[in-house]
Amino acid sequence: MFGYSRNWLFSGMTVVLAVLGSASVTQAAWITIKNDSHRVVVVQHTVTSQGRLKRCKPVQLLPGESIREFVAPQRMTLDLYDARNTSKLLHSANLSIQQENQAFHISSVEGNMTVSANPGK
Repeated sequence: MFGYSRNWLFSGMTVVLAVLGSASVTQAAWITIKNDSHRVVVVQHTVTSQGRLKRCKPVQLLPGESIREFVAPQRMTLDLYDARNTSKLLHSANLSIQQENQAFHISSVEGNMTVSANPGK
């Protein structure tokens, strides 16, 4: 008797989680961050999760390298650090992630690091 109700409860919870999970996946998109500069940089982004700021894992990008991540639409802060001195902040950019694929390019203009967006790439 309890086995039947436990299976029914488990099946019901699975359906609810599948519906809720698919809604968040349909609202997510791929972002690509490419290093178009001639410097080795460390990229770290910060997102808000459940009302708290969360610093994600830093990633080193060589010139010409890129990373792709599947993220939900939100605001994020992208920090660029010097790879030789990771305590030296080169640039900080506030990015607005949309419900579409986006590409962000890291470049150096007159010695200053910049981040520019190319939507849909």
